[in-house]
Amino acid sequence: MTIYYFKILIEFEQNQPSTVYLKKIKMFGLFKKKSEKEQLNEAYKKLLEKAHKMSHSDRTASDRLMAEAEEVAKKIDLVK
Repeated sequence: MTIYYFKILIEFEQNQPSTVYLKKIKMFGLFKKKSEKEQLNEAYKKLLEKAHKMSHSDRTASDRLMAEAEEVAKKIDLVK
């Protein structure tokens, strides 16, 4: 049996309504340390999300974030 708990995340964006996310997290994995690969994957996903959001308003910032995401992707490939 797996026990889950839920975390509510609220994002506030300038000139846009707030976004609410419900994140499902395993209870027993709460204190488990993440491997370097998991940390890099998480950072990569966050950078891609930020780049996508920025692409609607500031293209140069979006390109900069995409370049950072590519650097993280290269690090992920080296860890494998």
